[in-house]
Amino acid sequence: MVVQAISPPLSVSSIRSYYHNMEDEKRRTEAVRDALQLSPASVRLLAQEAGVSDTLLRLTRDGHRTAMPVVVEALADALERMAARDAKAARVLRDTLKTEGRQ
Repeated sequence: MVVQAISPPLSVSSIRSYYHNMEDEKRRTEAVRDALQLSPASVRLLAQEAGVSDTLLRLTRDGHRTAMPVVVEALADALERMAARDAKAARVLRDTLKTEGRQ
């Protein structure tokens, strides 16, 4: 006698949940790809600032990995910190020109 394992039938809600999660993963991955492309910083510098592996960011960018929410959050925080520092550096430069009467 052969015994076959019988799987419970999939519910419509579990199928919808599965595809909804896949769509979220795709959106997150595309957002990371776009952010990496828009940023003037290198992938290595962004990864270092975000506290994640540059290999992970490259694999995500190239479509070989999906972006987990924690990575997306870390990358967003890193970009915001870097932008704030860049804005501060720009203000220092502009203030220097103002004191010279050039602006």
